[in-house]
Amino acid sequence: MFRFALLVACLAPAAAMAACPTGDDLKTGIRFATSGGDTEEFSRFTEDTVASHYYVGGVLDSRVLLARGLYLSEYLVMKDGQPDLETRSTYAFPMAPGDMPLPAPGGVFSVNITVNDAGALYGETDIYTSGQETQVQFGSCAYRMIPVEFRFEPDETNSVELLHWLPDLGLSYLAKSTSPDGDDTYSYISIEAME
Repeated sequence: MFRFALLVACLAPAAAMAACPTGDDLKTGIRFATSGGDTEEFSRFTEDTVASHYYVGGVLDSRVLLARGLYLSEYLVMKDGQPDLETRSTYAFPMAPGDMPLPAPGGVFSVNITVNDAGALYGETDIYTSGQETQVQFGSCAYRMIPVEFRFEPDETNSVELLHWLPDLGLSYLAKSTSPDGDDTYSYISIEAME
């Protein structure tokens, strides 16, 4: 009996680690939960693009497409579970998603893009500044994380978004946004692979 209990005790940490999602789980989806009860689901959209579906109170609120799991390429609000095309914004980069750089600690990526904001076209410069690699915890699951500050120019509001890039999963989530209207912080507390 003692040997069996010891074996179970030894295997329990391995089982807990095995339950933590990996990048391969983007095929079926990875779900995060926030401290406020919202959820965000990430899944593979194309080979080099990740889709994020954000749920508020269990209702689908928005969909985002992220080139390489980081760079915003499309945003739209959902209404009654369907895309509200009047809210659709697209962001065209001068290179294919697979050619876009992944964050590296201390790195900066600046790129000129074309924005189509519900039919209004304009150009902007997007600037991604990476901080030093650290670790982030979701329940019992720990992952490497590189904080990435996102700004764009011209921007009279001096808004900043803080993204958390998880290299082992190949995705990023919005952790904080700062604007003249104030700060919004998003605290992710759990993670699970979807089936």
